[in-house]
Amino acid sequence: MSSADEDIAPSAKKRKLQRACDYCRRKKSKCDGPEMPDHRCSNCQARRIECTYKEPHRGNYPSSYARTLESRLERMEKLMNK
Repeated sequence: MSSADEDIAPSAKKRKLQRACDYCRRKKSKCDGPEMPDHRCSNCQARRIECTYKEPHRGNYPSSYARTLESRLERMEKLMNK
């Protein structure tokens, strides 16, 4: 591997996204669910509760917010070009 390849390799590496189950997230405890074959973590197994993974809420911004940001960016660019 050349030195150019070595510079690129660490940034090209994707980080593994590991999510905690809803119970562990609420209790802020370590969740081993993604490592388990049935994705049921040991915390939920010990408490005999269902191990659930709800999708995180991703807020959608209104289009007016995007327009406001674009206009602010435009003003900043004009100031920088002076």
